[in-house]
Amino acid sequence: MTTLIKRASAEARAFNKTPATTTAEAAAPEQAVPAAQVEAIAPVAAQAEAQADAPAAAPVVKAAVKSTAQRASKAAAKPAAKPAAKKVAKPAAAEVVKEAAKDVTNDVAKEAAPATPARAKRVSAKTAKTAKTAKTAKTAKTAKAVKAVKAAQAESAPKVEKMTKRSRRAAADDDLDNAPVIDAPRKPRFAPVTFSEEGGVRYLHFGTEWVQGAMRLSKPQHIELEYAQQMMAWLLFLATPARIVQLGLGAAALTKFAHRYLRPAKVEAIELNPAVVVAARTMFELPHDDARLSVRELDAWDFVQDRANHGTIGALQIDVYDATARGPVLDSVAFYRAVRACLTDAGVATINLFGDHPSYVRNMKRLKEAFDGRVIALPEVHDGNRIALAFSGPALDVSWTALDKRARLLETRLGLPANQWVKALRAACKEIGKEGATFAI
Repeated sequence: MTTLIKRASAEARAFNKTPATTTAEAAAPEQAVPAAQVEAIAPVAAQAEAQADAPAAAPVVKAAVKSTAQRASKAAAKPAAKPAAKKVAKPAAAEVVKEAAKDVTNDVAKEAAPATPARAKRVSAKTAKTAKTAKTAKTAKTAKAVKAVKAAQAESAPKVEKMTKRSRRAAADDDLDNAPVIDAPRKPRFAPVTFSEEGGVRYLHFGTEWVQGAMRLSKPQHIELEYAQQMMAWLLFLATPARIVQLGLGAAALTKFAHRYLRPAKVEAIELNPAVVVAARTMFELPHDDARLSVRELDAWDFVQDRANHGTIGALQIDVYDATARGPVLDSVAFYRAVRACLTDAGVATINLFGDHPSYVRNMKRLKEAFDGRVIALPEVHDGNRIALAFSGPALDVSWTALDKRARLLETRLGLPANQWVKALRAACKEIGKEGATFAI
């Protein structure tokens, strides 16, 4: 096929070298195809040759190229027409070549050219199918994994919530099981400290209407309440001792008075509730501690049980009430015996009792047991309080005249109603059937 194409090309070149003839001239023995048409065939021939040499070309392509070459050779070998028909023959030959080329192009396009795209299409389709399959498999695998995760989460979520509720319920049950059983609600250790004012007097309360102490605002160092004044009745029998102690601070009326007027005695106050101490300093003008004054936050029971305090106190004033005001919170025989142990050989204890209450009888009985009967209680004052005096040391026998003289001195120097105390003592002795010229105990 290559030889035929070369021969056709040579004949075409020979034809182009022949001089052009007019219509008057005689026709040449052979009519060649113009160069332009040959050049139009050459690319097609070359394309056909390339496709023929290619391994993928089909036999149909070879046949088409061969037929085209034969037709070109025949067209070039035809005898020359007459001069009058030369101009018509040349275009006809050109049309033949052009149509042949067109046929070859169409045939090649139809037969040979689609072969490669079809294969490529099949390969592309296969590749696309493989890629699609891989992508689908990957997507399916991912979707399956996501689905599995979601399923696991959906399955585990209720369990977690259920376990959480269970654990909380179990924890609550454990707390209830381990909690101590309380028969009644727990009460706070200390009652709230409250205040009131009326008629120029400030009162101390422990969250109730019961008065725990008072101070006249115009006379802060003065002992305002009558029962608190009677707590100083020990002054009828004793000179100023070296040590004076109050069990229960309250509004600090006794502590302030002793600190200011009973020099050079050392004054101590024992109070368990720290809020009461703060209230005494901020609301009732209790001065800060100094060489003669000491306010200690301590239980009165612990204080009297401390052997370091035994035999060292000349005057011990006891006013230990809680918010209910139903009597002293410390009223056992053991407590009162410890109180007696704290007194010096000639010491006196004054105790605030609630006269109109069953606790009064109980306390008087225990006091007498602890002090060997050496106890006397002054008559009840208008506040309902009764002050008991308990004596330690040797027996005491003092004339009423001496007591009246002592009372006048106290009233002059200290401004205390000491004469009322003497009258109260007489009434108390009459009450128990011990009237006489002297006060003997």
